[in-house]
Amino acid sequence: MRRASPALHAGGLRWVYADDDVLVYLREHPQQTALVHLARLAHDPVRLPAAALDGIECGCAAYGPGLAVDGDEIVLSAGGPHVGVWTWSPRAE
Repeated sequence: MRRASPALHAGGLRWVYADDDVLVYLREHPQQTALVHLARLAHDPVRLPAAALDGIECGCAAYGPGLAVDGDEIVLSAGGPHVGVWTWSPRAE
């Protein structure tokens, strides 16, 4: 998956959320953005404003389950150890 994804292979890194048992970050490349959710253990839901993740509504799950959307927020949760990756292409301007 890493070799096939421009964002995971050569994108820059931007931290989105970090806590004891969960990390969420973006890998950003001009051709693609990837949101990565890593959980060591179960954790409370992490809520992210969808507006801060431009274009995520057009993305798809590259690994793991799809995203949960609650109004204008993206909700990331895990019932145990978890890896989730969602990818999308930038919007044409």
